[in-house]
Amino acid sequence: MKNSSTSKVTVIFLSLCVLVVLAAWIFLIYKSSQISGGIASIAEEARNRNSESTYASTVRNTLRNSKDALLRIENRFVTEEGVPEFINILEDKAAQVGVRADFGSINVEPTKGDSPYPQLRVKMSGSGRWEKIVGFISTLDALPYISRIESVNFIKMGSTDEKNATTSWSFNLELIQYIKE
Repeated sequence: MKNSSTSKVTVIFLSLCVLVVLAAWIFLIYKSSQISGGIASIAEEARNRNSESTYASTVRNTLRNSKDALLRIENRFVTEEGVPEFINILEDKAAQVGVRADFGSINVEPTKGDSPYPQLRVKMSGSGRWEKIVGFISTLDALPYISRIESVNFIKMGSTDEKNATTSWSFNLELIQYIKE
């Protein structure tokens, strides 16, 4: 009988051990699934923060590039205070290419319908050889300003130098330059 009671105690003890191990195993699986869920949510949050960080970085770069582009555009306008300097630039360009240029009227027109900026309207006339006049107009077109040649008229004056058969031309030109307020 002693064997039988020892066997029962052993079976009960082993059953309890198996139950404890089984309970511990179930507990570990449960905790593992909780930790896995936590890790997954942390990983998802990290991905979201990374996306937000990338988006914020992209927005910052875009704003920085936009500011640079706007600054470059603003520098292409002439300020009202810079009008005399702009006229001096036009005179210098004419002299550099060998064209005589006279300024007729220089008017600042306020903003109107299709243009959100005031316009400096410069009317000039001059004379010179055809190549020189065309070079002057090309120089005006290449100026680092937002300007537009509104009209240009050419008149053949005739030969000024019989020996070289050089023909002189006169021109009338209207240039519009946008002004930054």
